[in-house]
Amino acid sequence: MENERYYQMLRQFLAASGLTVVQFAEKANIIPEILKESFDTTSKLMIGNFISVAIGCQKAIGEQNDARKKTELQRLYTRYFAEYLEECPNEFLSISNPHFIRRIEEMAALAGEEVSAKVRHLLHPGEEKLAAAKPNAALSLEEKDAFHTKLNELLALLNKDGQREILKRIEELTYVPAYQNREKS
Repeated sequence: MENERYYQMLRQFLAASGLTVVQFAEKANIIPEILKESFDTTSKLMIGNFISVAIGCQKAIGEQNDARKKTELQRLYTRYFAEYLEECPNEFLSISNPHFIRRIEEMAALAGEEVSAKVRHLLHPGEEKLAAAKPNAALSLEEKDAFHTKLNELLALLNKDGQREILKRIEELTYVPAYQNREKS
């Protein structure tokens, strides 16, 4: 059966967590029937379902009070994540949303450094080449002053909600490799 190892890893995680499919589906914010059908048919793997299930796994790990059981769930989560990476590495190449990328990187971090490194490589292809490239020159003092003046003028036009939103958007830009200041790395 296609993707059997992936679904086997997920079944092992569920068994170790002590959660039913319905309980786990609630944590993963998936309709229980869809999750059950996925198990029964070992359906095609999709990044959206993987993300939802990974979120469910994270919640189950975070809610676990027994240290030994938590360690076992962590180990199974790592195997589950690694299996998805092996089966569907190209799924990560199409992700462009900075919030989505950051979320996946957080999920990969929980799976350990080896998985996290593979995910970073897939989410940021060619970044090694960018890091080796000559960094952009820093702004001159005059350019910085003009920049800060213009930024303050624009911020003054926004209410508090608008100012919070602009901070989110600026943060998003920091995740775009083409806009990163390599001197700060």
